[in-house]
Amino acid sequence: MDLRSSLIEFLAKARKRSILHLLLDYLVLSAAIVLGGAVIILLAGTEVLSWLWLAVVGVVSIAAGLYLVRKRIPSVYLVAQWIDARLKLADTLSTAAFFLKSPGNADATVRESQCHQAEQLAESVDLKQALPFARPRALYAAVGLATVVAGVFLLRYVMLGSFDPR
Repeated sequence: MDLRSSLIEFLAKARKRSILHLLLDYLVLSAAIVLGGAVIILLAGTEVLSWLWLAVVGVVSIAAGLYLVRKRIPSVYLVAQWIDARLKLADTLSTAAFFLKSPGNADATVRESQCHQAEQLAESVDLKQALPFARPRALYAAVGLATVVAGVFLLRYVMLGSFDPR
């Protein structure tokens, strides 16, 4: 395999991994928003709010999340900077990514040397270590709200003997 293509492939995988993390963040946030809506509907009762509103809240929150993800998708260069900073690689990958995108007026031997060094380094980098999975910020809120929804359902069943929200 060509070394240059291996560097491009590595940077593409790293970018894909960071986008998946971003999507997971917003998916969990959307779930927390929907669960918050469910809590409000359960506490208010179906006479005040319809369950249809929960679907509307879900669709709107997912659409807003996808819009925000689209605006926050990192460039290959930014992902390379993150990896360089996390693994203390002295800007090796990000400089090579910059040269690959826009070689500019830099000396060809310097560009080739930098890319070759980055290509060799990319073969030994573990993406799981370079871009570790972080818990989504809204995870605890989503779990807490799911617990409240389950608790309200259980309370209704114990008190009324039914899951009917009326």
